[in-house]
Formats: sequence, C-alpha cells, structure tokens
Amino acid sequence: MPRFRSAVGVIAGVCLGWPAAGQVVEPEAAPAVSRPPEVVAFLERARDAIAEHGVFAARLKTYATGSPGLADNFGRAEGDFVSQRDAEKPDTWRMRLSGEGSLTAQAAPVRFDSVWHGPRVAWIDHEARVYYEQPIAARGVSSTPLRVSDSLRLAAAQVASAKPFADALAATDMAFEGHEVADGVECGVVTFTDKSGRQRWHFALNDALPRRAELIAGGAGISVSIITEFASPTIDDAALEGQTWTIPVPDGYERRVAAAPAERRPPAVRPAPNAPPPARISPEWELKTADGTALSPGALRDKVTVLYFWGTWCIPCKRAAPLLIDLHRDYEGKGVEIVGMACRERDAAAAVRHAAEAGYDWPQIIGADDVAKLYEVRFYPAFIVLGKASEIVYESGRPENGSFDTMFVEMRKAIDAALAGERPGQPASVRPGQAPAPTARPVEGTPLRIRPRPTGDDDKPD
Repeated sequence: MPRFRSAVGVIAGVCLGWPAAGQVVEPEAAPAVSRPPEVVAFLERARDAIAEHGVFAARLKTYATGSPGLADNFGRAEGDFVSQRDAEKPDTWRMRLSGEGSLTAQAAPVRFDSVWHGPRVAWIDHEARVYYEQPIAARGVSSTPLRVSDSLRLAAAQVASAKPFADALAATDMAFEGHEVADGVECGVVTFTDKSGRQRWHFALNDALPRRAELIAGGAGISVSIITEFASPTIDDAALEGQTWTIPVPDGYERRVAAAPAERRPPAVRPAPNAPPPARISPEWELKTADGTALSPGALRDKVTVLYFWGTWCIPCKRAAPLLIDLHRDYEGKGVEIVGMACRERDAAAAVRHAAEAGYDWPQIIGADDVAKLYEVRFYPAFIVLGKASEIVYESGRPENGSFDTMFVEMRKAIDAALAGERPGQPASVRPGQAPAPTARPVEGTPLRIRPRPTGDDDKPD
C-alpha cells in the first residue's frame, strides 16, 4: 500500500503538542487482531498478480478532500505511471512519471517528467529549462516538478515494489466493507491500519488490481482523506511498448548531472584552513500554520528561526520539550522565532489539545513531513536553525546518552552567533564578506555538524 509520505505530512501535523513536563503517559492497549479471510485474499491476489508479471502501469490521480481549509494544503497531481522490475536487480523497480500537478490546491500546476531507477532520479524543470539528474539520497536540488512527481510516485511505490502490499498484509486491524464501483468496475472494499495510518482500498473483482486508495486522518471535527485513483491499471507487458527510461532533453535546456558521493573528485584547490565553510541556504517551502498564516524561509528572513521537527508519538521529544520552552522564554523578543513542525500525526485534534494545554505559544505548522524530507530529517526530535538570510547555521544530531543538555548548549551558541551576524566556523571578529585574519581562531562552541544515524526504535510512532 502506498506510504503517501509527501501528502500525509500535511495531514499529520494539523497541530502540535506534547504532554506537559512530568505528565505520565499511559501505554496504549495492544490493538485487537482482526484479519478477515476475504480482506487477506484481496491483498494476496493483488500482490501475486503484480509480483508475477513485474509490470504495473496506470493513470494516477491524487488529491485531498475533507475539512475546509485543511485539504487546501495538499497538492494535486495527475499523470501516467509506468513501472517495471529490473531484470538484473529483482528488488529494484524503475519508474517513469509524466503529467501535471501542484504542491497545494491553490498553486498553479507545473509539468513534470521524471525517471526513478535504483539510487538515481532524473527530471525536467521546464520553467527553469534545466534537465537534472542526481542521487535520490543526495542533498541536492529539489525543484517543484520533482516534488510533485515524488508525491505521485510515493502513492504507487508500494504497489510497484519487490513486495507489493507487504505493509498491508502485516496489519492486524482489517475489515471488509462490501462492494462498490470504482473506475467503472465492481470492486471489493477493504480497510486496514498499518504504519501509514487508516487505509481504505478498492480492488477490482475481475483482475484484483487496485482502483482507488484512501488514507484517512483526523478526529473531533477535523478530517482529511488523501485519495489516489488508479485508472485503467495493467500488468501487461504491452504497457511497456514504446516506453523509454531516459528523458529526452529539449533543445536549449541546460544539463545538470550530479555524481554520486563516491564518484566526486576532491577539489583541485582546498580552502584556507581558517576560511569559513560556505553557507548552505535553506530549501524553499511554504506551509500554513494552525491559524492559517503562511510561513516560508523567505517570510522568516531577518530573524533567527528554530525549526523543531517532532511528533506526539515521539518519546525523546517529551524529554526535549522543557528545554525548548526555556529557550523560547529566554529569547522571546530578541529576534528569534520558533516554529513547530509536526510530523506523522494520526490524530490532529489530539495534537491541537496538547499544544493548547501545554502552552506552546510559538507558531505551529499544519503538517511538515514534506519539509522534513527537504532537510533530510531521519529521526526525531530534530532542530534546524536558520540565520537571518535563511542560511542553515545548525542541524541537530542524536543526543549523547539520550540527554539533550549538550545539544541545547550548542544550539544556543549557534543562535547567538547568528544574531550577531556570524556564521558557524567563522572567527568571531570576522563578518560575512571579510577575509579572516591568519591567526584567527574559530568562535568557541562552534555548533557540531552531527550526521544523522539510522532511525532507532524510540524515534518511531507508537
């Protein structure tokens, strides 16, 4: 089943909130096991049909429905999806997507054409007149056509995969809801809850292929559903006729091809030992807060901003919360903004209540999974500090021994340096644009660039 990571993000963080400091959170009871045979049969038929043929193609369409204003934060996309298992690497599927879409309901649609194969992605940005190719995991370009294409790809990635519907088949909360018509054919309707949330799927009775998928979230009067429609799906090799896995580059377009890290050559000229590292500018994004205010890196310029990625399900977040409240109090009125970035939330209303009860009076973003991907957030909580020119001056790592004290000391030093117009790794007496003195020493307490490690069990939703 699709993970819907790009779309789900905006549902997920309708608002933020943690238990108050010291509050005891009772563990949830284990869910009851319900696996009706007819539901398992639908999932297994679809899995076996796709896995046997190694081909899946359809006309995909994604959009959101639900509470007024909330659904508008989701994008819309429609296009052709063609995928094929790699004969040399059976665990890898290559995918080609082309169509139009937008990142929010109000945004103007853009054209996209992309190929995803193994560790690399290639795409066309027609507005910029550039052909891009880069490693998928690289910290590189993330233009709008790529992000729109990615949202459509993620909606079908678990269908066209080495193990189709593996997450769905592992679910223990399933139900059969009868029969409905979708894409002009009669379908069996099944529901289940897996790690992506509550799902509702339509599988055709004639060929077992999916026709419609719905991810449902919300509560207490707030609800959003992310819909993916699979029009005329096929597992026939005929879908591959005339299909190419390279994108033709139009005349006059620039080519920007990034090598994998292992392929990159060391620079011919190394920077001087005391030279500050080049500033890395924040990727662009725009989302609305819980009160409807649009926020983006541009809107936050001239302030020092702390982006806090968290979730109500995140146990370490609860340990970090008191320190963040202290930081907010100490820097209030000094040009420092904290923005909550909720991710992976399943109950939006509960997050709203937590925020109100705990007194978190900084802006709260309504869903931040897309933005977390842009900053390559891999575990929670995560802190990104932006300087006054939207440059990234601090990125948190996993705290030593589970304690956030040292992390917050380093983060405060980065905030102080950014308020003073200094950059991490830059001598305190040197301002942007000036050459560092030969004997200058780095400012004491320069923030550590801790690289994220793989997500641990304590960083995952309960």
